[in-house]
Amino acid sequence: MRRWLRHLPTAVGTAALLAAALLALWFTPRWQADTAQAASAAQTRLQRLRLASPVVVAKAPDADTALLQALPTDSDAPQRFAALVDQARVLGIRLDSVRQGAAQRLGTGQAMLAAERVPLRLAGSGPYSAWRRFVAQALQDDDALMLDQIRLARPGADSPALAAE
Repeated sequence: MRRWLRHLPTAVGTAALLAAALLALWFTPRWQADTAQAASAAQTRLQRLRLASPVVVAKAPDADTALLQALPTDSDAPQRFAALVDQARVLGIRLDSVRQGAAQRLGTGQAMLAAERVPLRLAGSGPYSAWRRFVAQALQDDDALMLDQIRLARPGADSPALAAE
């Protein structure tokens, strides 16, 4: 009796494999028929949609063209800079200097774009909350604006205003 019990797991496993094989043979044609019917229905729906509304395929602009279209023009720069200065003033920041650097072309060689990077350096003093609101609003309002660096310093231990550049 004990010999038979030793072979019981092998017999059960073999029976399960045979049952799985029989079920696969029985249901495979049904699965294939269902898949073919679903594919045919999808093809029919697609043909109806194509006949109902012609699709106009527009060529998407390449990344460089999309970037150039998003950037403001050179003639907008003075107004954009003036808006930054006004925004700082409204938020309670006293600007001591506003310096515009030389324009730098974007890219090199064949990859050079018809756009320029114009560095702008603002220096002044005001409360931390005003500087924080100024930076957040400026970056939110002008998509072409990028913050490269900010330096904050407290002129004295008891001074509520921060000097920033």
